[in-house]
Amino acid sequence: MSDLNPVIPPPGQEHLLTRQASPLKRMIVWLVLITTLVGSLGMLQLLHTRKQEIHQAASTGRMLAGTLQQTIGAMLQKTDLTLRHIVDEVVHQSATGGLQPNVLLVFIERQFQQMPDLDSLSIADASGMLALGSGHTPNIPVNIADRNFFRELRNHPE
Repeated sequence: MSDLNPVIPPPGQEHLLTRQASPLKRMIVWLVLITTLVGSLGMLQLLHTRKQEIHQAASTGRMLAGTLQQTIGAMLQKTDLTLRHIVDEVVHQSATGGLQPNVLLVFIERQFQQMPDLDSLSIADASGMLALGSGHTPNIPVNIADRNFFRELRNHPE
């Protein structure tokens, strides 16, 4: 005796065991499988491309940040040097007979022309009134004593 029992279909349905899938059904199954495979490969390619683009964007951002840092740093150093020249000229004029406003204004204008990034260069007196300047200097008296940078420099001149 065998442990295998043959499957015996009900009478009139013997054709179900021997019937094969129709060619149309097989073709549809294959098309679904191929579409799924192609779609999956496309999705993997898109994910890979996205990862590369994110990496490239991050790299470009780092390079741009470095360039900006260097450019802004150089501009600040140049501005600092220009301000130091103006301070040296004021100290020099003060030590040799007093300030000469016309000569000092010409000096400030010359320094300003070498700094195209600046809007203006101005000197304020101890009370905060703008005394001399170049660039976009207003026609009315301007007092900067209420500005944080002026108070900080006035209180801590070192």
